Amino acid sequence: MDHDWITLHRQAAVHLDALIGSVLDWSAPTPDEGWNVAELVSHVVASETALPPTLAGHRASERKRRATTGDPAPATDGPAGADLAARWRNAVADAEAAIARTPPTALVDTGRGRVPMSEYLGGQVIELTVHGWDLARAIGADETIAPELVEAVRDQLAPLGETLEASGLFAAAVPLGEDAGMQDRILALTGRDPRPLR
Repeated sequence: MDHDWITLHRQAAVHLDALIGSVLDWSAPTPDEGWNVAELVSHVVASETALPPTLAGHRASERKRRATTGDPAPATDGPAGADLAARWRNAVADAEAAIARTPPTALVDTGRGRVPMSEYLGGQVIELTVHGWDLARAIGADETIAPELVEAVRDQLAPLGETLEASGLFAAAVPLGEDAGMQDRILALTGRDPRPLR
């Protein structure tokens, strides 16, 4: 199924922005093993920061340098947390501007080959959507993902099946019952346990 990845990227970013604005404890643990909330948000900031140079045609090594050089240590609370939230908003604004000036059919170098910008944004939508759920669970917020984002992420991930774990980007899939909903299934595919915490 075709998806409007530009609109979906904006939707996922807006949802994540609301969650970041709700953070009270930047040192709280997250479903991402080894990351607290500040480290999780730092990760998505770096991911969005890499988007403009990617669309501008910079090589993967240069994108990584641009995304990480000069970043302060992850925030923990107070003004430092506000600074991290501000860096997130700036990164998203820059990403949206880069998307707006790039033709959807433009080829993007992902480091693993060249793909149309729309396809590259599909991966970024997965990034923001799944980590949005991570953050929601970490801070005790509503974990509901918009149905259109769930559908888009499913269409990207489901065909990959067991190769997701082999990619090294995801943990092993979590087994769920047959009555599990689509949102729970896509999260389980990425190695997350979506069942309510006990």
